[in-house]
Amino acid sequence: MPPLSEEEFAALKQDIEENGVLLPVVQDDGGNIIDGHHRARAHDELLAEGRVTGGYPVVERSDLTTDEEKRDLARRLNMQRRHLNQEQKREAIAARLKETPTWSDNRTARLLGVDGKTVRSVRMHLEVVGELPRVDVLTGSDG
Repeated sequence: MPPLSEEEFAALKQDIEENGVLLPVVQDDGGNIIDGHHRARAHDELLAEGRVTGGYPVVERSDLTTDEEKRDLARRLNMQRRHLNQEQKREAIAARLKETPTWSDNRTARLLGVDGKTVRSVRMHLEVVGELPRVDVLTGSDG
């Protein structure tokens, strides 16, 4: 996912100063942040500046055992929550398609929380420009 702009980060930091961290930071069982890097950074900066006290809410996900599962969760949460422009959404879809080109468009769409037609459009573009191989048989969620 693209980093927040300076203005977006400043707004997040201000919101956290006023309201605290409202959405928990998601970590794996090793303490690695899966989702919430910007929230954690903003909180830590505010803490160092003496503008907040205490910690922030954390959810530990020990059920995610592979890096792929962790990336998928981070992408899905960010696609649903962040204000991504059309190009940023298409880039996230493209990244997932390149990782699993044999997945069906609907399967990829469900994973990312987007429309299957959008995934199909990104797939077609990637195939035309040679960034994704054309696959004859795609695998849906049902196998």
